[in-house]
Parts: sequence; C-alpha cells; structure tokens
Amino acid sequence: MQCIADPEGARLFFEELTASVESLRGIADHYGVNTLSDILYLQQAILKGETIEVWPGETEVGEVVGALPSADRWLKYTELGGLLKAATVRVDSSAVTSDMTSK
Repeated sequence: MQCIADPEGARLFFEELTASVESLRGIADHYGVNTLSDILYLQQAILKGETIEVWPGETEVGEVVGALPSADRWLKYTELGGLLKAATVRVDSSAVTSDMTSK
C-alpha cells in the first residue's frame, strides 16, 4: 500500500498521543522502550509517507496507537509482521490482539 506524506497528520498524531498519556516516559515504563521508539518512528513515517514494521513480542505500538481517536488513520502507516497481522481485530477504533499462545 502506498502511503502519502502527511505533515499535518504527524502533528495531529503527536497531539492525540500526548493527550492520551501522562508522559512519553510512561509509555516506556508501561510498554517498554521498543514501543516508545516505534511510536516515534511511526510519527516520522506519517510525516514522510512511509510505513514501519512492527513485530509481536517486540512492541505494543498497535495497542497504544489503537487507543487513539484517529487509530485507523495511523495504523495505515504500520505493517504488522508475523502472527500479529492475523491476530489483530478492529473493535471500536482500537486494535485488540488475541493471545495466539493459548492454543
């Protein structure tokens, strides 16, 4: 899928993100440094019209971004790798990932 550079979207993404959390440090504390890093890479991907690839067990970017008001818009700039892509279901504009290890 071809993404379009969206400088205004990158600004809005960051506004939605900071409105949804107490601090960026809180994202790192709760979800890990990889998730925070991927969120920052995602903002750059939105700005440049690129995508980032996220992998199960390495990042929770889908969970964090899925809780934002414009989640569908931002998730278009991600490529979910491996089993995560098959396990992600959209519910009320938030990404919910099923536990694939319980089977």
